[in-house]
Amino acid sequence: MSKNIYVCEGRQGRSVVVGDGSSLPAYDFAHKGHAVAYARALAFSLGLPLWVYGDDGVMVREPAASLTYPKHLA
Repeated sequence: MSKNIYVCEGRQGRSVVVGDGSSLPAYDFAHKGHAVAYARALAFSLGLPLWVYGDDGVMVREPAASLTYPKHLA
């Protein structure tokens, strides 16, 4: 079982949502905002901490939420 949810940069600039356990498959998104929205809802539903890697490579803990979505879809 995962103990944390992460949003990090994947291949070709895509954003990836992963857990630190083998029970959660990796999901990738073309837009980071979409990945963060999905990860926040996933972290909320599983009761897990969410960590997002910023563009500067620093990991920041984000709040989990049941319903989130970016204001602007690109």
